[in-house]
Amino acid sequence: FGMDEDDLEMDLPILPRMESGPSPECPFCGEPMKLMDAEGSVMEQSQQYQSTFRVSSRENQSFGTAFCIDKNTQGSFFLTCAHVVEECGEESLLIKGKEVKVLHKGVAELVDLALLYVEGLLESRPLVLTESSTLKEKHTPFEVTGFKVHREGSYKQETLVGTIKKTSKVSHENQMLQVYEFQISEGDAIEKGYSGSAIIASRTQQVIAVVTDRNRNAIEAYAVPIHHLKSIWQDAPQRLFVEEPIIEPDAGSSKPVIKKKRFPFLVPFAIILALLTFLVTKVVYPDLELGDIVLVLILISFLLAKAFVYIRTKFFTRSQ
Repeated sequence: FGMDEDDLEMDLPILPRMESGPSPECPFCGEPMKLMDAEGSVMEQSQQYQSTFRVSSRENQSFGTAFCIDKNTQGSFFLTCAHVVEECGEESLLIKGKEVKVLHKGVAELVDLALLYVEGLLESRPLVLTESSTLKEKHTPFEVTGFKVHREGSYKQETLVGTIKKTSKVSHENQMLQVYEFQISEGDAIEKGYSGSAIIASRTQQVIAVVTDRNRNAIEAYAVPIHHLKSIWQDAPQRLFVEEPIIEPDAGSSKPVIKKKRFPFLVPFAIILALLTFLVTKVVYPDLELGDIVLVLILISFLLAKAFVYIRTKFFTRSQ
């Protein structure tokens, strides 16, 4: 490109050591710096990038996006769009160069979802799915990570932000389906390769929907709520889903906090149990003084309270 030796003599910037958090910006172009693995795939610190992969075809140039929702010791389970599978060819699907098995597939005109399995692909992290069928706030903010053409023969993985505008319903052959209409922030566009991308609520970091198609302006698009996955995968493990709201934003803070489930029956249950303990103690030890019985009740109440807190924290909360 007409460069001489003097042009090549320049001081390279010292790259910061990042233990966690977002990637540092490039001192030359201002874009977040990315790492590449041995296979040429982008490595990012955020969970979305560790969970999102490009779906391609060995027979044509079609491609889309898929994200990991579960894994076992042999491979990973991914979710994408049914129309991505059809365009790429069910027998020609590839993710990171590995063959893909289609486990379940919906109708592209209705439940445009497909469940995939890739044996041998273990470097993925499942995203958390929410079971809620309703949005908890108006104009829900979200993030979406997908792929688009960068240059000829190369693809760019990028995260966009936007908001869910409204919930509507579409009809196909006398069947109704709930869909979300969303809008990408001004200055960005959602391109065709984003089909199959996860819509992740910004405040909870849980998947609420899957991108299916877009309008011509590439700013407004549609997504299928994630709870429709159960319509194509009837025996989907319940452990993949969490109930909304498990994590909610703290008032006055942008950071999410863990919200525990409430159990209104615990207080009356504890009172009844204490009364039964009092009666049994009075029958078994009729000569026991009232003060001693009260001390026993206080000890039992303390142990019960500790047990309830442990059970609630261990089994009924989910951290990120």
